[in-house]
Amino acid sequence: MIEPGSEGYEPLTPKTSGVIGGRLWIGEGHILSVEDHFFFQRYRRFYFKDIQAVWVQNTPAAALWAIFWIVCALPFLFLAFSFPGGARTISGIATAFCLAMLLVNHQRGQSCSVYIQTAVQTRKIAALKRRKRAEDVLEILRPWIQMAQEEAGAAGGSVRSAPSAGKSAARSGEESLDGGSAFS
Repeated sequence: MIEPGSEGYEPLTPKTSGVIGGRLWIGEGHILSVEDHFFFQRYRRFYFKDIQAVWVQNTPAAALWAIFWIVCALPFLFLAFSFPGGARTISGIATAFCLAMLLVNHQRGQSCSVYIQTAVQTRKIAALKRRKRAEDVLEILRPWIQMAQEEAGAAGGSVRSAPSAGKSAARSGEESLDGGSAFS
């Protein structure tokens, strides 16, 4: 983990594959979110002392991918049992590929969206799309955010909580990772 006072960034998430994705980095006093969009990148910096709330919302993406891979596997499975010879082999390979992708999707776990709220914005974090990884990353960030907010409070800075975040999260099926309040 990056030590306070050291230069540079340390990755919190691995590089995502594909043309759309993101990566999360930890730096001195802040998180850097890098979002990849085809031919450009968007950088957003969230200072620990400014973060009011972080929450995770389950999404149906993993279930939709599971349905997609099952629907893809079924015709190939039918073809594998209907035709002899080479067609059977090719259909069997295609069926195995679809089922392997279904298994990978299952192993990755529940899909989610992660949001960070500050006084001026609420942003979705593109790098965190699966619940297990999101919880692991937020466990790393929680002490850093709490420490920064305690230091800001001790120095006379105003660290505000977001009381409405927990209430709106409860209403829309979201789960706050700190009981519905900020990390302060």
